[in-house]
Amino acid sequence: MVHTRSQIYSMLFTDAGNGFYNCTTFGKQYKKGIGYTNLPNHLRCSHEDYEQEAQEAVRRGPP
Repeated sequence: MVHTRSQIYSMLFTDAGNGFYNCTTFGKQYKKGIGYTNLPNHLRCSHEDYEQEAQEAVRRGPP
């Protein structure tokens, strides 16, 4: 199943409020700017297989 970017972000980040998101793997907090620039940059740099991680997150269910 193919997921949209926003679906992947919602599976791998939790909304911490006030425009901040926490990485569900590392617990590190990121500020969401206009769009999702900081979130995909983190995924590309720190999560080589982020699409597979998103699939596993779907199987696990909500955090």
